[in-house]
Amino acid sequence: MLRGVFSTLLSCLAIALSVRLALAQDAAAASACGPPPQASAAVLGNVSKLLSTGKKIDGSAFNEHPAKQICKLPGGEIYFEVTTLNIDDDGSKAGSPENWEAHPVRKGKIDASHQDQTSYGGTLPAVAGKGDPISAFTVPYIVLPGVHSSWYRQQGLKIGDGAVVIKGNQRIVAVFADVGPDANIGEMSAKGHELFGFETFGPGLRARRDADGKPMRDPATGKLLTEPATVTVNHAQTGPFIVIVFPQSSAGKKFVSVEESLQPKIDPAFARLAGTGSQ
Repeated sequence: MLRGVFSTLLSCLAIALSVRLALAQDAAAASACGPPPQASAAVLGNVSKLLSTGKKIDGSAFNEHPAKQICKLPGGEIYFEVTTLNIDDDGSKAGSPENWEAHPVRKGKIDASHQDQTSYGGTLPAVAGKGDPISAFTVPYIVLPGVHSSWYRQQGLKIGDGAVVIKGNQRIVAVFADVGPDANIGEMSAKGHELFGFETFGPGLRARRDADGKPMRDPATGKLLTEPATVTVNHAQTGPFIVIVFPQSSAGKKFVSVEESLQPKIDPAFARLAGTGSQ
């Protein structure tokens, strides 16, 4: 009888251990990062393997513009994939196309979303007559969420850190220059989109204004009076896109341009990450 009881206990213990092992495996699978888009595998190189040992980051807060996955790589780099990237035109107007309007009329209303300053530009030394040193038309930059949540700080990042943005087999270097809404992840400057070959501007409308700068309206209908202008396109560009942000890579207040201040650092850092050498 004792032998039977002992055998039953062993069986129960084996079942319990099997259940615990299965739960542990399920938890590990749930926390593991998935493979990247196949179209970018050649550019990513060893990053594909690093994802399997990375730590998945909860992205449920980004319900207005979500990420397919967000992962912290073993070296602390933040990796995320998005189906589309929104276009940001915040910052100074330097380099903007002819007749560009910062606050165009869309669907009968003035779009007031443009801001003349970026989060990073506000910390940099002022340039006489140029406003914000960061321009969406000359600087490839990305936007990360955290206006209220400080999400980027929780990931060990700070404004000014360098990043790579990848679409297919094309890769560019960018700077994290602006902080965006807490529910969105996946936004890049007009210049960044231009480097991928996207058209970021098109024909549109601006409000006609009186001598005091106030928008004019039709006295009979109350509708805004408009005139032709060049405007930033109001739709996201199609990817998929991969963004990898490198912590502790910021040039701080010494930032001049992505090419001068970040690319010499980010290119070799990405090459080491991808296992393609030091250059």
